[in-house]
Amino acid sequence: MKLIPRRYFLLMAAVFAVLELAAAALSWSAACRQVRAEVEADAYLAGSVLLSPDNALEWSAIAGRTQAQLDAGLPPLARCGYDAGLKPTRHPDFLRLFGTCCAIACGAVAAAFALFFACMAALLWRVNRRVERMADCVAVDGEPDARYGPASLDRLALALHEQYARRMSSGERAINDRRYMKELLADMSHQLKTPLASLRMYVELMQRMPEMDGETRARFLSESMGQLERTEWLVQGLLKMARLEAGAVKLNLRNTPIDETLETAAAPFRLSAQMAGTRLTVEGCGACFPHDADWLAEAIGNLIKNALEHAPGGSVCVRAVATPLTIELSVSDDGDGIAPDVLPHLFERFYSRPSSTRTGSVGLGLALAREIVTLSGGAISVESEPGQGTTFNIVFLLNK
Repeated sequence: MKLIPRRYFLLMAAVFAVLELAAAALSWSAACRQVRAEVEADAYLAGSVLLSPDNALEWSAIAGRTQAQLDAGLPPLARCGYDAGLKPTRHPDFLRLFGTCCAIACGAVAAAFALFFACMAALLWRVNRRVERMADCVAVDGEPDARYGPASLDRLALALHEQYARRMSSGERAINDRRYMKELLADMSHQLKTPLASLRMYVELMQRMPEMDGETRARFLSESMGQLERTEWLVQGLLKMARLEAGAVKLNLRNTPIDETLETAAAPFRLSAQMAGTRLTVEGCGACFPHDADWLAEAIGNLIKNALEHAPGGSVCVRAVATPLTIELSVSDDGDGIAPDVLPHLFERFYSRPSSTRTGSVGLGLALAREIVTLSGGAISVESEPGQGTTFNIVFLLNK
C-alpha cells in the first residue's frame, strides 16, 4: 500500500488494540454481573427449598421468586461464604462466562475490523494500481487511461489525458512549424539564389571593365534593377505568406464597395498593361459586402499580374457579379491557357508552370492569393483550357 504512510498502519493497529481491550473489559463486567445473578438465583432456590422441603412445585426454579425465599436462603449460603460478597473470579462458572463473552465481543470487533480493512485494502489496491498505471503513462509519455476508477481518480486521469492531448497538439504544432520553417528557408534560399547571382555578376562585370561603353553599362544597370525588383517582390511576398500562414494577420472587415477594391487592385497594372498592348478592363456590380479592401486588393492584384504575364497583347477582364447569396469575382484572360496536368499544382508555393510568355515570375502570387481569399472566408478556383484562356473565380457567401 504505497499510498498510505506507515504511521497510518500503526494508528490502525493502536485503534484495533484499544477496541479489543474495551471488548475484553465489557466481557469481564458482563461475566461479573452474570455471576452475581447466579448467586441471587441460588439464594432464591435455597430459600424455597428450606420453606417448602416437601413441595417441589413451590421451589423458585419452578415457581415465582418472593422476598421470603430470598430472606430464607441467604443466611445459610452466607455462612458458607456464598453470598453477594463472593469474588466473581472464585465462582466456578466465571471463567466459562468470561471466555464466552470475550470470544463473542472480541470476535465481533475483529470481524468488523477485518471486513473494514479488507474493503479498504481492495479499494487502495485498485487506487494504487490505477495511480501506477498513470505514472507509467506519464513516464513513457503515453496516453493515460480515463475509462474507469474512483471518481477522484477519474478527474485526475481526465486532467492527465487533457494535458497529454494538449502536449501532443503542441508537439505536433511545433513539428509542423519546424517543418514549415525548414521548407520556407529552403525555398527562400533557392529563389534568392538566381537573382542574387545575376546581380553579383553584373556588378562584378562593371567593376572589372571600367572602360565599358555607356550602352552596355546602361543595359547592365537595367538588368540589375530588374533583379532587385524581383528580389524585393519575392521577399515581400514571403513575408506576407509567412504572416498569413502563421495566423498573424487580422482582417479589418468593413462594408466596402467591391468596385473600389477592384479598381485599387487594377490601378498599379494599368501602365504596364498599356505598354504591353494588353487591354485591362474592370466591370463592377455596385455591391457592398464586409471585407478587408487592402488584403483582397492584394489577392486580386496577384491574379491580374498573373493574367498579364500570360496574355501579352491580349485582354484581361476583372469582373464582379452580385447574387442574393454570393459575391462572385473573376479575373479572366484570353492567353494560352493552362494544361490539365498543371491545374492541380497551380496554387502551390513557388510552382512555376511552363510557358513561353512568363516574365520572371517567382511562383508566389497565386499561393498568396489563395491564402488571402481563404482567410477572408472565400473560395478560389480556376478554369482553363489550352489555347482558350484562363479564368480565376472567387466566391464569397453573404450573410454568413
